[in-house]
Amino acid sequence: MNITPVFKYFGDIDIQNGGYFFNTSNARYGYVDAYRVTPCSDAGGPDNEFWVEALTVTLPDDAAGIKRVLDGSGWLPDDLPKAKAARLAMLTDACIAYGEYDVGTSEHVRIGKQEKCPSMWEASEPHKILRAGSSLRNYVRNVFIPAN
Repeated sequence: MNITPVFKYFGDIDIQNGGYFFNTSNARYGYVDAYRVTPCSDAGGPDNEFWVEALTVTLPDDAAGIKRVLDGSGWLPDDLPKAKAARLAMLTDACIAYGEYDVGTSEHVRIGKQEKCPSMWEASEPHKILRAGSSLRNYVRNVFIPAN
């Protein structure tokens, strides 16, 4: 695929509710770089702590691979948009949902003071603590996403 690189965000209302950024610059080589944020509260942790991961998403290179990842997302190959950029975005989302990726670096990030929560989280010290009111979105974009 010959695609103009895009940086997009997929997820809930904002990054603190979970989601990921992805960059299509390397799609012609069969992969997409993605940067996923998962709230620790999804696993019973505090609301102000997050896992940030750099993912290398492997794109399917044949019809069977495309069908496999789309089936895992509940989509059909006919659901794929015709526009290349939209098609690639949908495939990236399907691959992440299916688990078709490798995790590079990951980091446990907290914004503000430690909140009370179950004992398993109290022992878990974040890799990075941001000041209260800091933008998680800006942190991910400035620290995890390489400059072009």
